Amino acid sequence: VELAVVVRALYKWKDESLNIVSDSAYVVNVIQCAECAMLKEVNNPLLYDQFQQLLSVLHVRDHPHFIVHLRAHTSLPGPVTEGNTRTDALTNAALVPNTLMQAKLSHEFYHQNSTALQRQFKLTREQAWAIMRSCQNIIMPLLYGVNL
Repeated sequence: VELAVVVRALYKWKDESLNIVSDSAYVVNVIQCAECAMLKEVNNPLLYDQFQQLLSVLHVRDHPHFIVHLRAHTSLPGPVTEGNTRTDALTNAALVPNTLMQAKLSHEFYHQNSTALQRQFKLTREQAWAIMRSCQNIIMPLLYGVNL
């Protein structure tokens, strides 16, 4: 979501210098590395499309841009952190409304193990295992023993 917002901002203000503050280290690093990067296909078509749009907008911009990382949930006073709090509230508007769907999408991209899914999304062990079993990129181990 945040990558899409930054791409839109870069495009909307392509004829002006632009300063961007983000609490997403991932987005900041992607933007900083994108200008000299070669794009290769990724398994996620939505992410690939975002990368294509990013490279496209970076190549049409005539004015400089600056992007910096701000730690998330910081309690520092000032307009930057207040603006970041408001932006987070807007981006957290549920694009993916239910937790189980969020966990499935996250696993498709990051391939977390079942324990990580349980902790991150507050899932039951059965829900996490169901997500793991549905993944075509993971070979499930044979289950045996009393502790499973």
